[in-house]
Amino acid sequence: MENRLRHGHAAGPRGAGVRSLTYNAWRAMKGRCTQPKDGGYAKYGAVGVVLCEAWDRFDAFLRDMGERPSAAHTIERLDNSKGYSPENCRWATRKEQARNRRSNRILALGGVEMPIAAWAEHLGMPAHRISTRLRRGWSVERALRA
Repeated sequence: MENRLRHGHAAGPRGAGVRSLTYNAWRAMKGRCTQPKDGGYAKYGAVGVVLCEAWDRFDAFLRDMGERPSAAHTIERLDNSKGYSPENCRWATRKEQARNRRSNRILALGGVEMPIAAWAEHLGMPAHRISTRLRRGWSVERALRA
């Protein structure tokens, strides 16, 4: 009960009732890393994605990450080969997170590295156009500049 009163993000007895966006994000993150019955556990905890020891407590997570900026933001690991910790996490939108997937192809041009979707947005063209050009054997420079 003391923990609920201290941070004020989980109302009601035993955390039931209204919970803040920040608290919900923390609970979901903790569950997928530590609870084998959680739907996300197979892709996180079961493959070694861990939660730093300090973040086992919500108040430490809140202190390190601050409030969740909006419902559109979720917790993102900057390096997907590492776990959840203050130095490896930030609040990000789904669009930002989509650009941090292992499956993304990163293209480099003029010392700048970005995934195809970011290049497409930057250049004002559809991402599928860049992908198609690359599949057809075009160089990165030609695919991005043509």
